[in-house]
Amino acid sequence: MKTLITTAIAASLFASTLSFAETNKVTTCTLNGATRTITVEYPNSTAVPCQVTYAKNGESSVLWNAQIETGYCEANGQAFVEKQHAWGWQCSAESTPETTATTH
Repeated sequence: MKTLITTAIAASLFASTLSFAETNKVTTCTLNGATRTITVEYPNSTAVPCQVTYAKNGESSVLWNAQIETGYCEANGQAFVEKQHAWGWQCSAESTPETTATTH
């Protein structure tokens, strides 16, 4: 009986961990045939660590990263997408389980 309860608790914890898994959030911006990609990446499928990458002209660079502060990458990534939009870029986010697609 003790083994059954332990197994049930372990399964429950595993299932709750899966529901909090983070999926990379990709936003693609276009202007006059050019494309830019802003990605919030979760290497461990958890909220932290995370990083925001920016890709243009076949080159990619890390703009921000966080090891401890939850929400840091998301806030900076979204602010950068909004800046792109203000510069005239048309941006759309890839649908993920946590968000729905948006177009600016």
